[in-house]
Amino acid sequence: MKIDVDGGDLDVLRGMSRALQRPSLRSVLIEIDPPLRGQINALLTEAGLRCVREVPYQRTSNCVYSRD
Repeated sequence: MKIDVDGGDLDVLRGMSRALQRPSLRSVLIEIDPPLRGQINALLTEAGLRCVREVPYQRTSNCVYSRD
């Protein structure tokens, strides 16, 4: 799943919390603004996903989260 909502990331992730828990969701690609990094990481980690790759891009980072 790819998420790129320019600042609405937390709202989107909170709204799809049940979908994030599904084992069939194997990975998430998300563009993260630095001020939201900790909160986004916590939500995705709670869902069983972990950051496996981070690519800095201008003032943000593109992160790939994957389920073990």
